[in-house]
Amino acid sequence: MGDLPSSSNDLIQELADILIASNWELKPMFEKLFKSEHFFDPIHRGGAIKSPYEFMISVCRKMNVPLTEYEAGSFWYFGMDTGQFLGKPPNVKGWNGYRDWLNTATLPKRINDIIRDLILNGWIKGQLINPHNGATFDGIPYTDQQITDWAKQFDSYQNNLESLLSQMSDFLFAMPLSLVRIKEIINRAGVLHTYEWSRLDEQAKVQPLRRLIFELLSTPEFQLA
Repeated sequence: MGDLPSSSNDLIQELADILIASNWELKPMFEKLFKSEHFFDPIHRGGAIKSPYEFMISVCRKMNVPLTEYEAGSFWYFGMDTGQFLGKPPNVKGWNGYRDWLNTATLPKRINDIIRDLILNGWIKGQLINPHNGATFDGIPYTDQQITDWAKQFDSYQNNLESLLSQMSDFLFAMPLSLVRIKEIINRAGVLHTYEWSRLDEQAKVQPLRRLIFELLSTPEFQLA
Protein backbone atom coordinates (compact mmCIF):
# COMPACT_ATOMS: atom_id res chain seq x y z
CA MET A 1 0.00 0.00 0.00
CA GLY A 2 1.05 3.58 -0.60
CA ASP A 3 1.56 6.02 2.21
CA LEU A 4 -0.43 9.13 3.01
CA PRO A 5 0.16 11.62 5.81
CA SER A 6 -1.55 10.83 9.11
CA SER A 7 -2.62 14.44 9.62
CA SER A 8 -5.99 15.25 8.06
CA ASN A 9 -4.77 18.62 6.81
CA ASP A 10 -1.64 17.09 5.27
CA LEU A 11 -3.74 14.35 3.69
CA ILE A 12 -6.14 16.82 2.12
CA GLN A 13 -3.24 18.91 0.84
CA GLU A 14 -1.50 15.95 -0.80
CA LEU A 15 -4.69 14.76 -2.46
CA ALA A 16 -5.36 18.31 -3.65
CA ASP A 17 -1.84 18.50 -5.12
CA ILE A 18 -2.41 15.22 -6.98
CA LEU A 19 -5.73 16.48 -8.31
CA ILE A 20 -4.19 19.71 -9.59
CA ALA A 21 -1.14 17.96 -11.05
CA SER A 22 -3.40 15.56 -12.98
CA ASN A 23 -5.37 18.44 -14.49
CA TRP A 24 -8.43 17.73 -12.31
CA GLU A 25 -8.60 14.08 -13.35
CA LEU A 26 -10.23 12.31 -10.40
CA LYS A 27 -8.86 8.79 -10.98
CA PRO A 28 -5.23 9.42 -9.83
CA MET A 29 -6.43 11.11 -6.65
CA PHE A 30 -8.86 8.32 -5.81
CA GLU A 31 -6.26 5.64 -6.60
CA LYS A 32 -3.85 7.26 -4.17
CA LEU A 33 -6.48 7.49 -1.47
CA PHE A 34 -8.00 4.01 -1.86
CA LYS A 35 -4.61 2.26 -1.96
CA SER A 36 -3.24 4.08 1.07
CA GLU A 37 -2.87 2.70 4.58
CA HIS A 38 -4.75 5.77 5.77
CA PHE A 39 -7.91 4.58 3.98
CA PHE A 40 -7.80 1.19 5.76
CA ASP A 41 -6.98 2.55 9.21
CA PRO A 42 -9.33 0.90 11.78
CA ILE A 43 -9.90 4.31 13.35
CA HIS A 44 -12.24 5.12 10.46
CA ARG A 45 -14.50 2.11 11.03
CA GLY A 46 -17.98 2.89 12.24
CA GLY A 47 -17.58 6.52 11.25
CA ALA A 48 -20.71 6.72 9.10
CA ILE A 49 -24.37 5.79 9.45
CA LYS A 50 -25.67 3.54 6.68
CA SER A 51 -28.09 5.07 4.24
CA PRO A 52 -31.37 3.16 3.78
CA TYR A 53 -30.03 1.33 0.74
CA GLU A 54 -26.66 0.63 2.36
CA PHE A 55 -28.55 -0.77 5.33
CA MET A 56 -30.90 -2.99 3.31
CA ILE A 57 -28.25 -4.30 0.94
CA SER A 58 -25.80 -4.90 3.79
CA VAL A 59 -28.41 -7.09 5.48
CA CYS A 60 -28.84 -9.17 2.34
CA ARG A 61 -25.13 -9.44 1.57
CA LYS A 62 -24.09 -10.24 5.12
CA MET A 63 -26.87 -12.82 5.54
CA ASN A 64 -26.41 -14.41 2.10
CA VAL A 65 -29.91 -13.48 0.95
CA PRO A 66 -29.98 -13.69 -2.87
CA LEU A 67 -32.18 -11.12 -4.61
CA THR A 68 -33.89 -11.38 -7.96
CA GLU A 69 -34.65 -8.20 -9.90
CA TYR A 70 -38.27 -8.32 -8.77
CA GLU A 71 -37.41 -9.03 -5.14
CA ALA A 72 -34.94 -6.15 -5.05
CA GLY A 73 -37.72 -3.91 -6.36
CA SER A 74 -39.50 -4.14 -3.00
CA PHE A 75 -36.60 -2.20 -1.49
CA TRP A 76 -37.61 0.81 -3.58
CA TYR A 77 -40.64 1.20 -1.32
CA PHE A 78 -38.66 0.77 1.90
CA GLY A 79 -35.98 3.19 0.71
CA MET A 80 -38.59 5.84 -0.02
CA ASP A 81 -40.30 5.14 3.30
CA THR A 82 -37.06 5.59 5.25
CA GLY A 83 -35.83 8.78 3.63
CA GLN A 84 -34.04 7.84 0.40
CA PHE A 85 -36.17 8.11 -2.72
CA LEU A 86 -33.77 6.96 -5.45
CA GLY A 87 -33.64 9.32 -8.39
CA LYS A 88 -35.26 12.09 -6.36
CA PRO A 89 -32.71 13.65 -3.98
CA PRO A 90 -33.81 16.80 -2.12
CA ASN A 91 -31.40 18.99 -4.11
CA VAL A 92 -28.37 18.83 -6.41
CA LYS A 93 -26.09 18.17 -3.42
CA GLY A 94 -28.00 15.02 -2.61
CA TRP A 95 -29.04 13.72 0.76
CA ASN A 96 -27.49 15.13 3.93
CA GLY A 97 -27.01 11.62 5.28
CA TYR A 98 -25.24 10.77 8.55
CA ARG A 99 -27.55 11.44 11.52
CA ASP A 100 -30.35 12.56 9.20
CA TRP A 101 -30.85 8.93 8.20
CA LEU A 102 -32.07 7.97 11.68
CA ASN A 103 -35.00 9.38 13.61
CA THR A 104 -37.94 8.10 15.65
CA ALA A 105 -39.77 7.15 12.46
CA THR A 106 -37.05 5.64 10.26
CA LEU A 107 -35.18 3.56 12.87
CA PRO A 108 -38.24 1.47 13.87
CA LYS A 109 -38.99 0.91 10.18
CA ARG A 110 -35.47 -0.40 9.59
CA ILE A 111 -35.77 -2.79 12.50
CA ASN A 112 -39.40 -3.87 12.14
CA ASP A 113 -40.05 -3.72 8.39
CA ILE A 114 -36.70 -5.17 7.33
CA ILE A 115 -34.91 -7.02 10.14
CA ARG A 116 -37.91 -8.40 12.01
CA ASP A 117 -39.78 -9.53 8.91
CA LEU A 118 -36.76 -11.12 7.24
CA ILE A 119 -35.02 -12.70 10.22
CA LEU A 120 -37.82 -13.51 12.67
CA ASN A 121 -40.70 -14.03 10.26
CA GLY A 122 -38.63 -15.39 7.37
CA TRP A 123 -40.33 -13.19 4.79
CA ILE A 124 -40.37 -9.57 3.63
CA LYS A 125 -43.66 -9.16 1.80
CA GLY A 126 -43.73 -7.79 -1.72
CA GLN A 127 -44.60 -4.13 -2.03
CA LEU A 128 -47.22 -2.43 -4.18
CA ILE A 129 -45.82 -0.52 -7.15
CA ASN A 130 -48.99 0.49 -9.00
CA PRO A 131 -52.18 1.08 -6.99
CA HIS A 132 -54.26 1.10 -10.19
CA ASN A 133 -53.52 -2.45 -11.32
CA GLY A 134 -52.39 -4.03 -8.04
CA ALA A 135 -48.96 -5.03 -9.38
CA THR A 136 -46.37 -5.83 -6.73
CA PHE A 137 -42.72 -6.65 -6.52
CA ASP A 138 -41.86 -10.12 -5.19
CA GLY A 139 -41.43 -10.86 -1.51
CA ILE A 140 -38.02 -11.79 -0.10
CA PRO A 141 -37.83 -15.17 1.71
CA TYR A 142 -35.31 -16.34 4.29
CA THR A 143 -35.91 -20.01 5.01
CA ASP A 144 -34.81 -22.14 7.96
CA GLN A 145 -32.36 -23.93 5.70
CA GLN A 146 -30.85 -20.64 4.55
CA ILE A 147 -30.30 -19.42 8.08
CA THR A 148 -28.83 -22.77 9.15
CA ASP A 149 -26.44 -22.83 6.18
CA TRP A 150 -25.40 -19.25 7.00
CA ALA A 151 -24.67 -20.07 10.65
CA LYS A 152 -22.66 -23.15 9.74
CA GLN A 153 -19.89 -21.02 8.25
CA PHE A 154 -18.79 -20.24 11.81
CA ASP A 155 -16.63 -22.77 13.64
CA SER A 156 -18.60 -22.44 16.89
CA TYR A 157 -22.00 -23.22 15.36
CA GLN A 158 -21.98 -26.75 16.72
CA ASN A 159 -20.73 -26.28 20.24
CA ASN A 160 -20.46 -22.85 21.88
CA LEU A 161 -23.11 -20.14 21.75
CA GLU A 162 -21.05 -17.27 23.15
CA SER A 163 -18.20 -18.02 20.75
CA LEU A 164 -20.70 -18.26 17.91
CA LEU A 165 -22.11 -14.81 18.73
CA SER A 166 -18.60 -13.40 18.95
CA GLN A 167 -17.72 -14.76 15.50
CA MET A 168 -21.00 -13.45 14.10
CA SER A 169 -20.36 -9.98 15.49
CA ASP A 170 -16.84 -9.92 14.02
CA PHE A 171 -18.37 -10.76 10.65
CA LEU A 172 -21.38 -8.44 10.81
CA PHE A 173 -20.02 -5.27 12.40
CA ALA A 174 -17.39 -2.71 11.53
CA MET A 175 -16.35 -2.92 15.18
CA PRO A 176 -16.57 -6.20 17.17
CA LEU A 177 -18.81 -6.39 20.23
CA SER A 178 -17.45 -6.89 23.71
CA LEU A 179 -18.18 -10.09 25.63
CA VAL A 180 -20.45 -8.09 27.94
CA ARG A 181 -22.53 -6.92 24.97
CA ILE A 182 -22.67 -10.45 23.58
CA LYS A 183 -24.04 -11.77 26.89
CA GLU A 184 -26.59 -8.95 26.92
CA ILE A 185 -27.77 -9.94 23.46
CA ILE A 186 -28.08 -13.61 24.44
CA ASN A 187 -30.15 -12.63 27.48
CA ARG A 188 -32.31 -10.22 25.49
CA ALA A 189 -32.97 -12.91 22.88
CA GLY A 190 -34.34 -15.14 25.61
CA VAL A 191 -32.14 -18.13 24.73
CA LEU A 192 -32.18 -20.29 27.85
CA HIS A 193 -29.78 -23.05 28.88
CA THR A 194 -26.99 -21.93 26.56
CA TYR A 195 -24.83 -24.73 27.96
CA GLU A 196 -27.06 -27.19 26.07
CA TRP A 197 -26.38 -25.59 22.69
CA SER A 198 -24.03 -28.36 21.55
CA ARG A 199 -26.74 -30.96 22.18
CA LEU A 200 -29.37 -29.30 20.01
CA ASP A 201 -30.00 -30.57 16.51
CA GLU A 202 -30.27 -28.23 13.52
CA GLN A 203 -34.03 -27.83 13.70
CA ALA A 204 -33.95 -27.00 17.40
CA LYS A 205 -31.32 -24.31 16.78
CA VAL A 206 -33.26 -22.45 14.09
CA GLN A 207 -35.57 -20.35 16.23
CA PRO A 208 -32.88 -19.41 18.80
CA LEU A 209 -30.65 -18.47 15.86
CA ARG A 210 -33.35 -16.26 14.39
CA ARG A 211 -33.85 -14.46 17.71
CA LEU A 212 -30.11 -14.03 18.25
CA ILE A 213 -29.47 -12.72 14.74
CA PHE A 214 -32.45 -10.38 15.02
CA GLU A 215 -30.98 -8.91 18.21
CA LEU A 216 -27.55 -8.58 16.61
CA LEU A 217 -28.86 -6.75 13.55
CA SER A 218 -31.06 -4.52 15.71
CA THR A 219 -28.12 -3.13 17.68
CA PRO A 220 -26.93 0.45 17.15
CA GLU A 221 -23.58 -0.98 15.98
CA PHE A 222 -25.16 -2.49 12.86
CA GLN A 223 -26.37 0.96 11.78
CA LEU A 224 -22.72 2.00 11.37
CA ALA A 225 -20.52 1.53 8.32
